[in-house]
Amino acid sequence: MNEKDRRLFKVSTLNTRNGTVARHKLANRRNRDSERRAKPEQRKVGDWEFWAGDIRAYSLTFDQVVDTNLRDFLKSRGPAGNGQIMDLMADETVVREAVLNCGFRGGIVVSLGFKSKSTAKDDNSVETVNGDLLEHQTWADIADSMKRKEIEAFDTILSRPLLGTLSITSDPVIHFAMLRKVWRLLSSNNGAFLFQAPEATFPQLERYLQALQSQNLAEVKVGETSRDALYGRPIMIVKKPNSPATLPSPKILGIK
Repeated sequence: MNEKDRRLFKVSTLNTRNGTVARHKLANRRNRDSERRAKPEQRKVGDWEFWAGDIRAYSLTFDQVVDTNLRDFLKSRGPAGNGQIMDLMADETVVREAVLNCGFRGGIVVSLGFKSKSTAKDDNSVETVNGDLLEHQTWADIADSMKRKEIEAFDTILSRPLLGTLSITSDPVIHFAMLRKVWRLLSSNNGAFLFQAPEATFPQLERYLQALQSQNLAEVKVGETSRDALYGRPIMIVKKPNSPATLPSPKILGIK
């Protein structure tokens, strides 16, 4: 994160009314405790209850923003490019499945406290970074993990946290700041970020994505409905060779 983004992130969090950030930190601390106590097959994190989803479960969200289905989409990307994948706000299930069955060489998972599922001492294909995405240290830990694993950029980044997105924050400014962080980690050779946009902040994001698409700065696909539409719109944004290294601010694109 550069100094400008750091100031933006700090101001946006400080300006959030009624101590929302403090509540988020308290909730996330409780969430970490809940995750550690949860059974592997079922995890309840505060109001965020979910089951460890595999690629088939993720397909319920993302099939409509890829050309065929999510599994085939991942298989077409695994052997190409860097062959690296990351999943945000998840356990290792999807990333390990992508490595084992879709041709990816390795990946990183960002979690609030899940332990690695690997039992093999020499299995370092998937690494888990535990941390809150609202904290700067978590992004520094991601960078350190990428350096250790010699990952320059990711071909694919996923984020399907269902209610987890709203459990972090409903502030669109913070969501945008996180989108810019993820964008920097994508490969410029058609790196794809598939994520869920909460309905509460989707109208602002939609205008921004339309501007990116119309100015040929990124390829964007937005889903209309899905079986878990309650938790947000499925979106895929692709970083093309001619895309900027850093996403422009809404103001630069003429969005107020």
